[in-house]
Amino acid sequence: MEGLIESIHNSPGKLVIGAAGGGTGAIAALVRVPGASRTLLHAVVPYSKESMRAYLGYEPRSLCSIETAADMARRARDMGMSQFSEQRASLVGVGVTAALTTDRPRRGRNRCFVSIVGALVDINCGIDLHEGSRSRIDEEELVDGLVLNCIAEAFGVTERVELELLPGELVEDYVLGAAYWYKRLIDSRASSFRRDERGRLSDRPVSAGAMLPGSFDPLHRGHIELARVAADILDTEVAFELSVSNVDKPVIDLDELERRLSQFTGVGEVLVTSAPTFVQKARILPERVFVIGADTAPRVVDRNYYGGSEREMLAALEELSRAGCRFLVAGRSQSPGAFKSLGDVDIPLEYRHMFDAIPENRYRVDISSTELRERERGTRP
Repeated sequence: MEGLIESIHNSPGKLVIGAAGGGTGAIAALVRVPGASRTLLHAVVPYSKESMRAYLGYEPRSLCSIETAADMARRARDMGMSQFSEQRASLVGVGVTAALTTDRPRRGRNRCFVSIVGALVDINCGIDLHEGSRSRIDEEELVDGLVLNCIAEAFGVTERVELELLPGELVEDYVLGAAYWYKRLIDSRASSFRRDERGRLSDRPVSAGAMLPGSFDPLHRGHIELARVAADILDTEVAFELSVSNVDKPVIDLDELERRLSQFTGVGEVLVTSAPTFVQKARILPERVFVIGADTAPRVVDRNYYGGSEREMLAALEELSRAGCRFLVAGRSQSPGAFKSLGDVDIPLEYRHMFDAIPENRYRVDISSTELRERERGTRP
């Protein structure tokens, strides 16, 4: 084990760890080997329900689950990034939660979960233990070994601690599904999550320089073509943005969200947010170009969308400007023979620099969005 820990300390990785119910021996093992100050930035042991609630900011439904371990890892990462921002690129958060042999009656199985999250790392695993087959000390040693192996994997270290698993026991990898990410969003514990074109979910930031917001009910060829044209004009990637909240509509439920997201497999990256307004989107996505239609552009500058207040509208535009956000506006067909463009939108003079038009000869779809939806769904207008 000492050789593994030496390799961990000699790697460039940094970690903040939160451990509850087990895994604290891994912290002790790390600090017993010289060089720990190069690796371990901070460790927290929220052992009781009260301390876990204080650590996470909410009381988890289960103290021992992969979801709780994942939330602990994200809390550790966020804590590290706020206190050690210069270590951002190499920093990972580690979350460990375990239910081991105890001196009181307890529901559920003996088990442990480990989660590690970083800029390029997302590890989620666990073991169900044979209850009554080990002492508490032996269970702790097994959890400690699993934690150290996961840290080694996160840091690109090849050595491993040999885990003494019993027949039928195995280290299982877990995938955090849409329900996990959706709940974090709805509970305001996250501002967004990302789905790549292969369907993988994470809270890694999008790198695209432009975003195409929409409800995507359904995703149709007009959206895809608009993203392609915008990427060509802006010379940057364009990702899609889907908010579960809407100013005029109910919150999208989980089943409906999964249905809409499934449309993007093989198409592109989607950022799911709870930001119905562009000011809220800009707080999550500064320095981005929002690709919108000429039917959406008026809402950005219409005082009716700001409680009838021109002052609120101008304040929103000012915040968008300070966030470094701009708009690329595509013309839209409104009715047969009617085509609306950016030139039809009354934008305050001091903010016109934030709006650019896509030339009509670069993008024009001569049927309405409603007709596109109906055609995609195979229905008649």
